[in-house]
Amino acid sequence: MSQTPDTTAVKIRLTDAIGAAQRNSAQAIQAHGQLGTAITEERASYAAFLPNVSVGVNSSFANQGGARGGGGGVLTGANGSPIVTGNNGTNASYRSTGTVTASMTVLDWGQRVFNLRAARADVDAAAAGSAAQTYTTAYSVTQAFYAALAAREALAAAQVQLALADSTQRIANVMVRARTAIVSDSLRAAIQSSTARVAIATALNNLASANASLSRLTASSMTVTADPADSGVAFTPLPDTATLQRLAANGPTVQQASATQRASVEQQRSARAAFLPQLDANYSFTGNGQNAYLGLGDPYTYGNRFSLSLSLPILDQFQREAALERAQIAAVNAGANARDARLAARQSLTQALGTLQLAANRITEQTASIVAAQEDLRVQLDRYRLHEATIVDVLTSQNALIQAQSGLIQARYDYRVARAQIESVIGRRL
Repeated sequence: MSQTPDTTAVKIRLTDAIGAAQRNSAQAIQAHGQLGTAITEERASYAAFLPNVSVGVNSSFANQGGARGGGGGVLTGANGSPIVTGNNGTNASYRSTGTVTASMTVLDWGQRVFNLRAARADVDAAAAGSAAQTYTTAYSVTQAFYAALAAREALAAAQVQLALADSTQRIANVMVRARTAIVSDSLRAAIQSSTARVAIATALNNLASANASLSRLTASSMTVTADPADSGVAFTPLPDTATLQRLAANGPTVQQASATQRASVEQQRSARAAFLPQLDANYSFTGNGQNAYLGLGDPYTYGNRFSLSLSLPILDQFQREAALERAQIAAVNAGANARDARLAARQSLTQALGTLQLAANRITEQTASIVAAQEDLRVQLDRYRLHEATIVDVLTSQNALIQAQSGLIQARYDYRVARAQIESVIGRRL
């Protein structure tokens, strides 16, 4: 069985893995795209305050039959407009019309203002969502990264466990052959060796799974693995609990939910404004004449027109009522989501802080336990050789050492992930 199945994997540091995931993961790209869409919608809301301007040109050409024969030429009509006469005696006349139209909503009872406020809030929500996704991605990468490190540490511990079990079995075999121990001692040592081999296989499988997860998160076409050199546990002091709670209350997920709530309130106001009459202004500037060159050389007849229109839909198949109802329901839902986001942030922070403190204590205790278990195993092996202890005593000491090593590996993993969870909640690095 191969002891290092990831020899071809590219080693990557945690900061590099997080950066690659934040640039390339599908969730991060979608979050950035939503922010771009929200910014575009905000620009459109600003543009709603500008008038609509359109330009149109309409030209027509007509042939009128006449007497055959005679040469072609250009005749002038009674009003001085040109009438082109072809060689076949037909008369060709042109008529062109040019129009510039501008229209603008003068009074909509704040509907455009409400839409603009909603668009701004959507931008804030998208920006907060992008930040939240950034730290969510970092949290996921951190979990996969430290899972790979934990699997590698578990592999090393299982290899030491196998070496100890094999050594114990050799001692037991020698003593059985010397008739100073019973066959059961050798069998129990063999079971311990088999257990160590299963632990190695489990660690190898966990390492391969963690590498695959890390490769996917970083969008790498090659298999990547956590760099063992980047395995230090940061015990840097955290801000006090009150500061962390204040930061969590304004974390990215809370900001996103609050901004979404503000947008829903403005959309509700916009839906109400649709029930009031709307005043529109229209202006048009028109020129028309009979000219083949669209008025060049021969002036058009120009006219101006300005109008105001007041409109109020009386019956629109309950479209306004339905839109208002949807906006009210969305506002209620957004308010509930904002409240839940604040509570969820506080809950996540409390759980992460508890896990962090517990893991720190476990790291200290398990480190001391490993030292004690190693010394105890050494003593028991010496006593077993001197026939002062049984194989059960030796195996019990070995199991105690294995449990202490496994506990330390898990405590390190829990501590690292808990710090990443706190960073995800408050939206900043610690």
